[in-house]
Amino acid sequence: MTQWAAANGLELRSRVRLARVRPASDHEARVLRIARRAPVFELECVRIVDGVPLSLDRSTLVLDYAPFLPEVSFEDTSLYGVLLGRAGIAPASNECTIRAAAADARVAKVLQISTGSPVLVMDELVSDQSGRPFELARLTNRGDVYGYRTT
Repeated sequence: MTQWAAANGLELRSRVRLARVRPASDHEARVLRIARRAPVFELECVRIVDGVPLSLDRSTLVLDYAPFLPEVSFEDTSLYGVLLGRAGIAPASNECTIRAAAADARVAKVLQISTGSPVLVMDELVSDQSGRPFELARLTNRGDVYGYRTT
């Protein structure tokens, strides 16, 4: 999203709602191919484009690959930029599922839309240039101002 906003002359800001280290759930450990209860870094941000809250993004990242993550201020820092710059981790592939949904009360409040409004939800598993999964993410985007194009 950072590159997309810059390429289109849009102002992109992030408001961090959650940034914490916690043990991986059984599902996260299996999908990310890490030990049960291994430490992960959970980051939840609202992505704001030209003053409009566009997306609620929640990422769970393997902390062993980037132990510096809890020290980073993600209000003004790109997650993928810092992963590349400090750990040499570049997203190379992802497996994703995109589906339409109705915004629940929490999502509606964060994205400043009505409960029940359409949202696009993308669940993705992102792997680095060596094929190692490093991020499990859910991106919930406003359906009235956002669409996906994929190849």
